[in-house]
Order: sequence, then C-alpha cells, then structure tokens
Amino acid sequence: ALVFGQGGGVPSNQGVVTKTDGDLGIYAEPNIGSEVLGTAPNGAVVDIFGIDGLWAEVSYEGVSGYALASDLVIGPAHVNLQGIAATQSDIALRTGQDIQADVVATVPSGGLVGIMQIDGVWALVYDGDHVGWTFANQLEISEPTSDLTDLVQSQAVAVASDDSAVAVRAEPNISAESVGVLENGAAAAVVATSDNGLFSYVLGEGVSGWAFTSSLEITPRGRAHATVAAGPANLREEGGRDSAQITLLEFGTPLLLLSRNEAGDWLYVRVQSEVYLGGELTSGFEGWISADLVDAGEFDLTTLPLFE
Repeated sequence: ALVFGQGGGVPSNQGVVTKTDGDLGIYAEPNIGSEVLGTAPNGAVVDIFGIDGLWAEVSYEGVSGYALASDLVIGPAHVNLQGIAATQSDIALRTGQDIQADVVATVPSGGLVGIMQIDGVWALVYDGDHVGWTFANQLEISEPTSDLTDLVQSQAVAVASDDSAVAVRAEPNISAESVGVLENGAAAAVVATSDNGLFSYVLGEGVSGWAFTSSLEITPRGRAHATVAAGPANLREEGGRDSAQITLLEFGTPLLLLSRNEAGDWLYVRVQSEVYLGGELTSGFEGWISADLVDAGEFDLTTLPLFE
C-alpha cells in the first residue's frame, strides 16, 4: 500500500517532472494500463502524497492519481500551513532530520507552530523564536489562521550594501549552502534569530532560510514570547488586582505578549499552551497578568503597544 501524506490532503513531498520525451502521465491506478486522468509537462512541480516502489501518488492542477517516480526529482514540499502539537508531552525541534540531532527548542502540547516544509515524516517548523525539524505525525496540520501571524517576530526588507541580492542559506553559517536570494528591496517575514544574532530566518517570496541580519532592514512587531516567572499566577479579565480571575497559570507557562497598560505594570497576553479553563483543556485564550510575574528575557516591555 502507498504511504500516504501526513494530515490528510497535505503533501509529504514535491517533485519536479524530468520526463523529456513527453508529458508525465497521471494514472487512475498504479498501473500503466489504467486510465490516464491527466498529464504534467517537463519542469512542472507536482505534489506527492506517498511513494511505493515504482509509483508516486501525485496531484497536479487539481488532477490526482499515480505517476512513475522515476520521472520525478523528489524533494521537500514547501508549504504554508500551521500545526498544533498533538502529543501528551512537549515535542522537540531539532537541527536536522535525525532523532539524534541537537534539540534547539521544545513546543508544549497544544502549542502552535508554522510549517514551512514537509519532507517525508519530517516537518520544518517555527515557533516564533526558533526554527527546527520535528515529526509531522506529532502535529495536527491545517490551513493557516490569523493566529499564525503572531509567530512572526518582525518584518524585514533586504538592503544589500552594493544593491546586489541578499544570500539566503540553509543554516546560520557563512559556509552553509545557498538556497536562494532575496532581491534588494524585497520584503520578508522574520521568524527566528540565531543565538549570536548574526543571522535571521526569513520567509520571502519563493525562498526561506538564514540571511545576515545586517543585510535586513528590520521593523519589530513590538511583541515577544515569554513565560510565567512565578506560579501559580492569576490571569485576569482586566489589568488590576481587583479584576476577576480567568484562571491560574503554572510556572513556565508559555505566553505571547500582545500589549500593555499605560503604566506598564500589567501585560495583555495570549496563553500558548493548553490550560484547564471551565473544566476543559483550552489554549490560545487571552487575558491580563502582572508584569512582575512574567519572564520576557531581554525583551523591552516598553516597546509593546498600548492596549486599545
């Protein structure tokens, strides 16, 4: 049987047609004697949902069926999707497609990630602070919602000093393989920054990877990821100790900082992991928390927008 793509309707790979003696046939069954449902020309990119021996389950311009895998150069599927960590415990984000690869971050159960690539059983994702690989079957995959924009750290414009294009690399290293370029003046979203700050991970038109931070004109969004620094901490309906309690947050609960009050002593946040609310596990709800109970690292809380 074919190994189907993750998440139902989500391609596990993509392939470029390399058939020079005619178009790629898309068959109703994995058999060249079956009905031809459609074709794809040489150089076309098709979505691949599974591979079994000689055959790939593919889709091209609305036509789905089976094609000979030997007529395709197969690589990762470049997607714009979102995922929810659908495990009982945290999921690990790794530096490569290897269970032994270094862990760069973990995402709690119920946490949101953006998905940029799916390569077989692996997905390349971002959580708002880090980029890494995790198993695709640990994610509940769907089309992106407005929540996904909250994981974007900032917006950027490529500003190469000599008006040339800005190189985008596979890793935050000057020696890493180039995966494309951002043309001078092109816009991109920044979803992560390397530990030394020299590189930023960008999502541009048709390209994603690491670019020199110094080659980008970055406009911060005025929001950041943080955690509860002392718990249990009250999440309240309004910014004040007399306001009604929504729920209690445990130490280490991940938060997205959205805005602040004028005094800066209360922060309006979104809870980024599952918490019991009204007797049910819920994530993504919002409320106010005292700034004294939040660990935002080196982020300057005064750059948060005022609550409206």
